[in-house]
Amino acid sequence: MGFRVMGSVWTLALFMCALHSTASAQSENQDTGAEPVTGAMVPPELAFISDEDELEEGSGAMVPAEVAVASYGADSDAADAADDTSEPDPASLDARDFYSRYRRFNTRDGATGGFHLVDPSTGMPGSFRIQLATGFFSSSDYLRARDEVDVTSHVLSLNWTATNAMELFGTLTSRSASYAIPMDLSEGSNRSQSLAVNGDLGFGMKVGSVVSGPLSLGGDARVQLYTGEGQGSPDLAAASVLLRGSASLDLRRQANPVPFIARFNLGYSIDNSAELVSKREDDRYQQVMSPRPVVDETRHLANRFERLAFGMNRVDTLGLGVGVELPLFVADDFYLHPWLEWTWGVPINRQAYDCAHVAVAGVGTTDSFEDGCLNKQGLAASPMVLSLGMRVVTPLRGFSMFGGVDIGLLGTSTFVRELAPTAPYAVLIGVAVDYDARPAQVVVVEREVRVETAAPVAVTGRVQGVVIDQSLGSPVAGASVRVVGSDRSAVQTDDGGRFTTFDLLPGEIRYAVAHPDYESGECVAVISASGGVAESRCAIAALPRKGSLKLEVVDVWGAPVAGASVQLTGPVVLSLNTNAQGIAQNDELAAGQYAVRVDAPGHYLRLASVAIAMRTASQLELTLTPRPAKSRVELRGNEIRLSGAVRFARGSSAIDASLAPVVADLADLLLRNPQLAHVRIEAPADAGGDAGLGLSRALALKQRLVDAGVEAGRLNAVAGTSSRVAVVSE
Repeated sequence: MGFRVMGSVWTLALFMCALHSTASAQSENQDTGAEPVTGAMVPPELAFISDEDELEEGSGAMVPAEVAVASYGADSDAADAADDTSEPDPASLDARDFYSRYRRFNTRDGATGGFHLVDPSTGMPGSFRIQLATGFFSSSDYLRARDEVDVTSHVLSLNWTATNAMELFGTLTSRSASYAIPMDLSEGSNRSQSLAVNGDLGFGMKVGSVVSGPLSLGGDARVQLYTGEGQGSPDLAAASVLLRGSASLDLRRQANPVPFIARFNLGYSIDNSAELVSKREDDRYQQVMSPRPVVDETRHLANRFERLAFGMNRVDTLGLGVGVELPLFVADDFYLHPWLEWTWGVPINRQAYDCAHVAVAGVGTTDSFEDGCLNKQGLAASPMVLSLGMRVVTPLRGFSMFGGVDIGLLGTSTFVRELAPTAPYAVLIGVAVDYDARPAQVVVVEREVRVETAAPVAVTGRVQGVVIDQSLGSPVAGASVRVVGSDRSAVQTDDGGRFTTFDLLPGEIRYAVAHPDYESGECVAVISASGGVAESRCAIAALPRKGSLKLEVVDVWGAPVAGASVQLTGPVVLSLNTNAQGIAQNDELAAGQYAVRVDAPGHYLRLASVAIAMRTASQLELTLTPRPAKSRVELRGNEIRLSGAVRFARGSSAIDASLAPVVADLADLLLRNPQLAHVRIEAPADAGGDAGLGLSRALALKQRLVDAGVEAGRLNAVAGTSSRVAVVSE
């Protein structure tokens, strides 16, 4: 935990230094009225002198010019227009009035407001804000008795006010979490789990305005894209949407201003984050021993730590929030903003999630690993949080920082499968910079500028062409085009096969075209004496797109097996037979993965796989095992009879090595009869022995059959009740 906290503090410190430098530079450039030394702006009508001007080449002329120190972005027309609205001209406001009307700060979700709660109103058009927030907590006896849990999150948010009533915002979030719990208290060993998620994206839009005096109303919509552990891009199936209405009462906007802001938020979160773990849960279900039906099974579901780390819910939430903030003036350009906010997420089961309740002692608490269900535990598991903290707005232009804490009121000790646990507390720190876009006073300075005439420019042209497939006429993307005789870098064709060269002198231009899937070619284009663009079309021939396979079939003594039937199943299905040398070959195979099936009289069936690559010769050697004239396995109805008993050493699940032929015959029968899709393997325990030994023996026989090529999904191993091994088709 210590390393993670220190990493967060160092990150914030570096970010603050960079922002301080930027803010200082802006203040020096925009707050002073001194005449700039360089960078004078020349009026457009004087910035270029044509060949027809009477100035001689290389001579200079003294040209008067007016230079304007740029404002933040608003022009005089915009300032005049502001006088016609109910809001005063921002340029006419003093620092404190401008601060109360237009200074805004990002919430953790990106929209402007407090820390969690959103304001309906927006900042000044053209202004933008950037904020980095870090939250972390470390706790023991939280998810389970004697556990240790550490969680850290970083949120980078960006907000831009587009108009008086609309702002756009986005966030980038990363999280890491670790969990440890003693497995055996007497030995002191631990079971631990760590998860890290990088790149959760959020973006949205807020609209709102002042309704009357201090009252403002508005709403926002936000889309959240989650990135699961180890994923390089967001999981679109887990995309969630938040729709939220907001109201605020800002008493600074009344006749007798009071530093008090009250906020109320009501929103609905359409939460699909459970899709993040759906595949993980499906894979786990396949590994569960003797699984119950999916609707009744719980052992494969995401545990409470995984739901906490991913922020994962299986139901929607109706969000309620109330808060107050006191923007206190301390000194010129220095303010303190203490805040207090309360939020509650009421779960709504839009997804109709059917939670499987397990009746065990301590279910849904730290006394049990088993999670509860909403219909049993109720609202005690819902997320309710009280937040308090302070934002410090410094005299450094646009720079602020904050610190606070989230305190979990509900959902911190009652755990259900539908909701992510609520952290008992979280420490919050961060820094922010905002650009207020207030118009600056325009300062006009007269200056003489020396303008030099340009030297004559050589006539040049370019080749614009397209590279196509010689046979199909389709464009070739990603081809390299290099001008012959030039040391300039090659250019690449785009998705439409198009390319444009750099500037070239007029004349015949030869260019070479190369592509890994095509034969190299060379084409010609002609640039006219007056320069301009020369159109060109170049066709290149494709290289073969097929591969070959040489399959050699031998017996256990290394002798070739002639007349073996070979079936290849992949991008194409093909049947071959081995020749007298035991070889089957095909040189026109489409590239891809192939399943190989080899069958020869007097031998066991053999399965394999091989990958065929374009323009590559692949080789595969398979050894066939002789099959006895009389099989030791016989299919009668739905029962597979074994002529020899499968024996196990007493008290062991190891199969006697002398019975390998019986197992080989059984595997061969199953491979040759794919219609036997569900086969039950029963194995007995020793007389008077542990009943679990029968299941272990059945699983051992199943594994031997899987090793021989039988699909595991066709086999079901169970403990038998008789004294012999039984194999039955279900």
